[in-house]
Amino acid sequence: MVVDICNLLKSIDIPVQNIDWGHPNMRDGNLKKHNEGKPMFWKKEHQIKIFANEFLPIGFGVIHKNKALTDFANELVDGFKKNGVDASDFTHRFYWDFDGKKKIKPSHPCENDTFIPAEIRGNHYDSWKEIARDLGYGK
Repeated sequence: MVVDICNLLKSIDIPVQNIDWGHPNMRDGNLKKHNEGKPMFWKKEHQIKIFANEFLPIGFGVIHKNKALTDFANELVDGFKKNGVDASDFTHRFYWDFDGKKKIKPSHPCENDTFIPAEIRGNHYDSWKEIARDLGYGK
């Protein structure tokens, strides 16, 4: 469902900032929680993150939420303006449009957990972008 939402957003030209996948390589990439005796720490919901100014065309039907979104978007855009930058030059990019830093992560013992969708189960990932691409969010 996450990829379906991302592709729907893409179809109306709204880029996803990043996705926090419920995957051991993303939520416990350095095995810190696993080594502390919390091997299932990574089993959390997925979170799609979108810059506030990019989400404005969708907005919210709840008035106070839409006001908060507008306030956040204005604050973000104003912060960029103070530095002489157009916010959309920074925020309106899809992940495949730029190279980011890639951190190499160790293999996680839970990479084969049945909680992980079969399409990516058993695969090692160093970036949220690799999971997104393998599940169908891309160009």
